Amino acid sequence: MSESLESEECQPQPKIEALLDYLEGLEEKYIIHGHGTTSRKSAQDILEHGLFTGWSNLHSISHPLQEARERRARQLEAWEYEARRYVVLIAAPRNDEYSATGSTDDERGAWENEKRSNAYAEKYVFEKVDAPTKSMAARHLRSDKRVPPSKIVGYWDDEQGQFVGNPYFETE
Repeated sequence: MSESLESEECQPQPKIEALLDYLEGLEEKYIIHGHGTTSRKSAQDILEHGLFTGWSNLHSISHPLQEARERRARQLEAWEYEARRYVVLIAAPRNDEYSATGSTDDERGAWENEKRSNAYAEKYVFEKVDAPTKSMAARHLRSDKRVPPSKIVGYWDDEQGQFVGNPYFETE
């Protein structure tokens, strides 16, 4: 991590500015989540084929991006979750059924929040997948759902300091 990113007062680096502007334009309709991966090839595969998972909850495979611009830049440029260099960006539709914390009502218990978050992900983010085919990588064998390419904005390549947009992403 560069020294300039350690300071609370740092400004986003110029290479990330266009991505931050783009994400701000999506914020009215979406909550953006990040999923870190270790290779450019894996990030490219996710853009093309989707993010396969056996989890029921969006929070189990991704983390919501920070709302504040400077914090979001630091988060992308120094992904803390297992030090992944490629961050796939997922667009979760913003509505009354979901917030970045998994619930719109803080009075609910943890179990109710999780059930609500699971139901939201099943309805708006995930899609069911058939049994894996032989052409699928072994890591997908236990996957029964995926975030489809249409919900994936693209990925931040921290190694190159650039955003790679997803041609399959569909805004609503």
